[in-house]
Amino acid sequence: MKVDKLIEKTTESGESKKWKVIVGIAVGIGFSVLLFTGLMFVSGIDDYLQDNKQIVKLYDFYDLNNNGNGTSVYVIGSSQTGNGIYAPKINQILNDSNLDVHVYNLYASSDTPNQRLAELQYIIDNNPSLVVYCISYRDFFNFSAYDASYSDERFKLVHNRIKLHNGSETYFSSQIYEDIVTPTNYSYDIYGGLDSRIANNKPVLDNDTIELQITHHMGYWESIVDVESDNRKAFDYIINTLNNEGIPVIIVNMPIHPYLSESISDESRNNFQKIMDVYGDLYYDYEHQFAEYKYFSDSYHLSYIGTLEFSPIIADIIIQEMS
Repeated sequence: MKVDKLIEKTTESGESKKWKVIVGIAVGIGFSVLLFTGLMFVSGIDDYLQDNKQIVKLYDFYDLNNNGNGTSVYVIGSSQTGNGIYAPKINQILNDSNLDVHVYNLYASSDTPNQRLAELQYIIDNNPSLVVYCISYRDFFNFSAYDASYSDERFKLVHNRIKLHNGSETYFSSQIYEDIVTPTNYSYDIYGGLDSRIANNKPVLDNDTIELQITHHMGYWESIVDVESDNRKAFDYIINTLNNEGIPVIIVNMPIHPYLSESISDESRNNFQKIMDVYGDLYYDYEHQFAEYKYFSDSYHLSYIGTLEFSPIIADIIIQEMS
């Protein structure tokens, strides 16, 4: 009996030690993963930028494709571009049309011409066959405070990789240029969290939802398109410089929901048209392309249904421009 109890006790002790070892290993691995993940987070950076490393991936792309072969189309713009342009669908159509060109959607969330200007030299070095610049009214709002607060975070993540196009310095807003040229000291925080604002690209349920969103964001969309804004100057510089480098550009006004379109002031609409009139046949206006709510995930982002409907339109434009 004593021997049996001793064996039982010894077995329990062994099992206990085994589980302690397993738990210890698990904790160690967990901490290592947490530490490794934490090293990817830079303090003072917006959670959304931290989570998807969007701007870092964009610069990685520029580095990988810096071959100057001229067989690619770059689509640039904000999250409206990210939601609205489905590159695989476009590439399928181009392939079926025997057009040997590959389309890349290089959107950046909350992008503005002033921010995109920092990537101009990379685009030139990559020498795409065509650049499709997708825009809307917000690209020319004079909201420097918003623009500056977001750009600081964007540039921190790629600060040591930025190379400016010679002569572009005077076309940045003063705040964005300061963000670009100011050395950034990285400090790491192991407690970086998941972002709760990752876009949901499902169709909205009804037009009432759209109206509610517009009301909520109206302070933003009531901003006035400014023909003298830093963003307008940066936009013109990007277009003109690419054309001078032999890289053609077309401009696409992205679809927005009719309710939002109706809320745009006459002053903004007139100023926007003045900016676009300069570019004549390079400008394609699709603001009113869709009327039904199913095509939108909110008042100015296309749903996946809208994206699949809109992408072939862009494919046809690319075929037309490159034929």
